[in-house]
Amino acid sequence: MTEALNQTRQPYQPENIQILFVEEAVQPGNMFFYRKNSNVFRAVKEAFGQVFGEFKSHEDFLQFFKANGCYVDYLCPDMINGLTIEFRKQVRTDSIKPLSERLVSLQPKVVITVMKVLEKEVLEAIRLSGIDSVAYTKAIAFPAHSKTNADKCVNELVAVLEELLEIGILGD
Repeated sequence: MTEALNQTRQPYQPENIQILFVEEAVQPGNMFFYRKNSNVFRAVKEAFGQVFGEFKSHEDFLQFFKANGCYVDYLCPDMINGLTIEFRKQVRTDSIKPLSERLVSLQPKVVITVMKVLEKEVLEAIRLSGIDSVAYTKAIAFPAHSKTNADKCVNELVAVLEELLEIGILGD
């Protein structure tokens, strides 16, 4: 991830991370969760709006997201769109150890993987990290390529957020 992207997201990192959302990699172009313009940003904001009420602005949402201990990180440090399937899988595998090292410092209670196909690598990173802070994990659909996928991501995240509220991990 570029230094500019790290600087963009730094103000939104909570002191204590409760819920870590793990995406595959930074998207190509200018698309970035903390620039408020990615498919994941739109889907996550919509899901939070359904559960907690609509937000006045994108910035209000990001402040709420931070205040509730939510943060976004990436399995792979660099963009991987356009790579062959074999090379992409290798980059994912190679990214497990660095993610596990970041998990040690982040110590989230919840890890939500935003792309179901990444669940194996993210769970392996959690296991490799040796941390015991993670009490809940879930993989949800990635909101790209169609409205159906976006709606599926939103609906799955709404269900996760409602479950986290019910069991007292979120909103305490």
